[in-house]
Amino acid sequence: MRGTWFLRQAVMVTALAGALLAQSNLTTFTLDISPPGIPFRVDGQTYTQGTAFQWVPGSTHQVQLSTRVMFRGETYGLINTTGGGELTRPIQVPNGPVSITYIYQSQVPVTGEANPPAGGSVQLSAAGGQAPVDALVTVTATPAPGYVFSGWSGAASGTAPSAQFRAHPAPYGQHAVARFTALGGQTQAGAQTFIPLAPCRLFDTTVTGTATVSIAGQCGIPAGATAYALTIGVAPVGPLAYLTAWPTGEAQPLVSTLNAFDGQATANTAIIPAGTNGAVNVFATSTTRVTVETSGYFVAGTTGLHFFPVTPCRVADSRAGAGFGGAFGTPALTGARGLPLLQSACGIPPTAQAVSVNLTAVPRGPLSSLRVYPVGANPMGATVQSPLGQIRANAQIVKLGTGAAVNVDSTQTTDFIVDVNGYFAPAAAGGLSYYRVAPCRVVDTRAGEGLSGPFGPPALAASGARTVPVPSGRCGVPGTARAYALNVTVVPPGPLAYVTLWPAGTGQPLVSTLNAFEGQILANAAIVPAGANGDIALFAANASDVILDVNGYFAP
Repeated sequence: MRGTWFLRQAVMVTALAGALLAQSNLTTFTLDISPPGIPFRVDGQTYTQGTAFQWVPGSTHQVQLSTRVMFRGETYGLINTTGGGELTRPIQVPNGPVSITYIYQSQVPVTGEANPPAGGSVQLSAAGGQAPVDALVTVTATPAPGYVFSGWSGAASGTAPSAQFRAHPAPYGQHAVARFTALGGQTQAGAQTFIPLAPCRLFDTTVTGTATVSIAGQCGIPAGATAYALTIGVAPVGPLAYLTAWPTGEAQPLVSTLNAFDGQATANTAIIPAGTNGAVNVFATSTTRVTVETSGYFVAGTTGLHFFPVTPCRVADSRAGAGFGGAFGTPALTGARGLPLLQSACGIPPTAQAVSVNLTAVPRGPLSSLRVYPVGANPMGATVQSPLGQIRANAQIVKLGTGAAVNVDSTQTTDFIVDVNGYFAPAAAGGLSYYRVAPCRVVDTRAGEGLSGPFGPPALAASGARTVPVPSGRCGVPGTARAYALNVTVVPPGPLAYVTLWPAGTGQPLVSTLNAFEGQILANAAIVPAGANGDIALFAANASDVILDVNGYFAP
């Protein structure tokens, strides 16, 4: 028995020694990723941070990475490795320890656009439409027969056919617009006037990337319509850096229509020109349900309604102590309420057939929908959504319904505010037509975005105001403009009570353009009347960067 015991112990010691010897012969093979969080695969398993593997020398393992990935709402590209790693290859494990780091860098989308599209072409030095942050990008314009190059706007500037600009970080990227002029004629679309409609849904589907929205022929919109008043809503499945809408057949512009970094449902309104076959494109940086509704369209010439700007004016405020009475005041809204706008103090005349308003929700809790629509019409989707009960605003062009009134309608109890900045009526003295410009960033107060003076840094300080001479900016808006169709985006470092835009040279009105109490990046459309010399005034209650994109203007 003792002999058997000693034999068993000897076998156990030999096995343990063999295991220790095998373990001592393993190679430590460390794979890391920069920045941490970007996924990579090793032998079919996914990792998102540095990992030390213990592998047998001479064994083979497979490492797989993507050259370009979406990470934290931005595009990252693989630019380098340390330790001799390659993108995808079988790894032969050596005898000694190895450490490889795969290095990614944020990539900026860089795009070019010819305006008009038939005027010529634009070439970029950035391969695949992506460039590393702060890389120098060369852009070249080539006119088509019958056109001449007339200058750059957007990311590039100057009148030389070849220009350079720095690629700056997401979410907006960099977009250069080459402007071409036809020999012997004006190439830009002429005067347009407005035809209002009851709310009508055009599109409702899930989008990842780019989708085309067919519009002409729907909702009573004719094939000859030149532009549309659209309300675009999103219900993302997660964070949505931005959504952009633009005419089908044209290059995607460097502008954003809305943002939903918190992944919450939201909506915004924009005037989008008709593209190829009367369609528009929408691009979403991540998967989201998208709804598109219309409240009217524009036609060439003067057969439609003209725009009459008014100094921004508060029509209704249901909050206690705000000083508004009747249908325009307390109590908070639950269900529907009619607003007889001709009876308001904002000077809307009986000739008005549609109004340009800003609707703000001040919810008591989660709010699925706050809508504004003509009295007598059926409501469609939400004008304002606030799933977390936050103060939110959205601009809207609304047809006046029965009794020259509009309804406001809520799914849950909420206070509401309605501000008006103009109305649409038949031709008369002071009436304006709409003119398109290629979507263009006229103001960006963030450092390093290529703008300066009143159009660039610094950010607005708390209770800070600034005068913006829009016609002197880079977007080609003429001095004859009397109002601007803008998209306003705020990028605050903290809570932002409100931002207000109004005609320069007049007193600051009691209105707000948008609110960002949670310090989020938010956007809202605005039609802003021009003041003295075509200037507009900008005020921020708290410190914030502000971005203004212009897509058109109203002029005689």
